[in-house]
Amino acid sequence: MRAVQITQYGGTDQLSLNSIAIPSPGPGEVLVKIAFAGVNFMDVYTRRGTYAGSSPYASELPLTLGMEGSGWIDALGQGVEGFKPGDRVVFCLSRGSYADYAVVPSGKVVLLPDTVGLDVAATAYFQGLTAHYLAYDTSRLQPGDTCLIYSASGGVAQNLIQLLKLQQVRIIAAAHSIEKCESAESAGADFVTLDDSQSILEAVSAF
Repeated sequence: MRAVQITQYGGTDQLSLNSIAIPSPGPGEVLVKIAFAGVNFMDVYTRRGTYAGSSPYASELPLTLGMEGSGWIDALGQGVEGFKPGDRVVFCLSRGSYADYAVVPSGKVVLLPDTVGLDVAATAYFQGLTAHYLAYDTSRLQPGDTCLIYSASGGVAQNLIQLLKLQQVRIIAAAHSIEKCESAESAGADFVTLDDSQSILEAVSAF
């Protein structure tokens, strides 16, 4: 199969498209035929070696990049229940999605309803989970509270804005450009401002 790998840490020049054997799922794992792979900063950090000696994302070279993806169940490892070959699935926080196939722990795989496309799933799942835990687990915001969100045009922030609006939280969104501010406003932010200390201070004071 094809796989985008690195053999040493560094810049984008370290990326190589290689031909390697299709892996086999072990106990508690599934083999996913990849349709789409998400691209995020974790992949950049991995390539640079940020996680080389850290847990839980410690890595050994060579490695296949990609921490999220969507596709179809191709094979099941011993003891796996709740899935069958051909099931449409999405996963995240399991390395190896920059390839034709990836072995993934079954506990990190989620079945997709027919109404969700594989392309949407690969781009929204990881960011959506992050936004959800920020909105419902990390914060204790109540209706009428005000929340300041930085980098508000990014995927996590766009999801977070919408989740907090469902909780009737007022949102000040900060972004680096007028266009990005408009994107945050379209997602539901009550007030937008440029992402510099003076503008944010004025916005928070006025709001």
